[in-house]
Amino acid sequence: MWGRRRRTEQRRQAVADRSQWWTPNELRKRVLDTWDIGLDAAACAESALVDTWLGPTNPVHERTDARLVVWADLVEPGQVVYCNPPYYPTSLLVQFLKLCAETASHGTGVIGLLPASPCAGWWVRWVADAGAQVEFLPGRLRYEGPFSSGGVAPFGAALVHWPARG
Repeated sequence: MWGRRRRTEQRRQAVADRSQWWTPNELRKRVLDTWDIGLDAAACAESALVDTWLGPTNPVHERTDARLVVWADLVEPGQVVYCNPPYYPTSLLVQFLKLCAETASHGTGVIGLLPASPCAGWWVRWVADAGAQVEFLPGRLRYEGPFSSGGVAPFGAALVHWPARG
């Protein structure tokens, strides 16, 4: 029994570690220069773009799971939310994309850094059908963070903007 629990926890941690691909420094600067970011909705203390952030290492317990927080409540009028969501597992990515689209439909814009997958069902539903604006980034990004591969990503990326509506 103990061994099974330990293996389950190790698999869960491996997935969490694999999802910590921090926004590259040059892209961080560009995002911060372009938009008034009020919240980083998927971060850790070391990777957050701004002082207000949500993520598993947040010292405020209520802010450790971004899926349980109303993002718009944490930004000032006119500010936008930034989200570099976990890419794995896909089911978790989809939960974050749904929140991105919903936040925009309630009047707060969202900027997301996503794997560029325009043929994927999740992309069609939560990016294309949600009316998001897409900028495909050239080449492959070199993500930051302790769990990035150190090389370039094995996929292309895009900056996705869900403009505020509603």
